[in-house]
Amino acid sequence: MLDPKSMVRETFLMDLTSMERDQNYFGFVASGLTRLNHLVPSTYVSNYVGFGRAAAIRSELLGDNGIVIAARAIGNTVKKLDKAIFGGAKKWISDCKVMFESELHVMVSGSPKVDLYETDFGLGRPKKIEDIGIDGMKAIALTQSRDVSGGIEVGLVLLKSQMDYFTTFFMEGLNATL
Repeated sequence: MLDPKSMVRETFLMDLTSMERDQNYFGFVASGLTRLNHLVPSTYVSNYVGFGRAAAIRSELLGDNGIVIAARAIGNTVKKLDKAIFGGAKKWISDCKVMFESELHVMVSGSPKVDLYETDFGLGRPKKIEDIGIDGMKAIALTQSRDVSGGIEVGLVLLKSQMDYFTTFFMEGLNATL
């Protein structure tokens, strides 16, 4: 039986068996406002973010404890950002370069904590939000759901062959859980 937590992981790790000793990278941005040592006025609006890049060996991610290894790598990166949001800022450009030059990376774009569907610039609430930037950067877009309280919308762009594989794999997993 397929379980949901491994379905997405397997999709991003497929078709790259020749690279099993290589590093896989997971990149994300993290809010800096919640990591400051002082209070920030509630009216302050900014794009105060830090960059995180977690890494793990591909063959370990494909093993039985792959999800634990991935969670530990991401968790350790978050802890570093918690201690010093700009601690590794001098290396962010080189870290991004290494990650984007690797075939073995995925980024997260957006945040379900930001309620974009409540944004109204005078034309009403958006009907659909899609992050077009994920197409060129091998990323997953996360957005708070417009219609389901506590729900998350996930955007994903893959090559057609990978999307076909993902769709089949995902549907099999959903059917197995019903």
